[in-house]
Amino acid sequence: MSTKKYIYESPDGGETVYARLSGEDSTKRWKLPDTPYQSEQTRLHNERVLALGMVKLARSNESLREALDHAIMIYNLIKNEDGSTEHTK
Repeated sequence: MSTKKYIYESPDGGETVYARLSGEDSTKRWKLPDTPYQSEQTRLHNERVLALGMVKLARSNESLREALDHAIMIYNLIKNEDGSTEHTK
């Protein structure tokens, strides 16, 4: 049994997503429909990529390392006891 594999591409950071069969030319791609979930997933993905990049760069950059240490301290001060960051009244 053969399983089709797809390549997903986005020229604009995830707002528009195209798919094509693996091994096919990029001219044979098609646009996937937009969904609110896609935009939220794109935002979360971009934030994770940014955070990971900052942590990696902070290993060799003292200014960034200090800024991240301050951000982590602030995060720890404002998060709730259960670890959530939702505001409670």
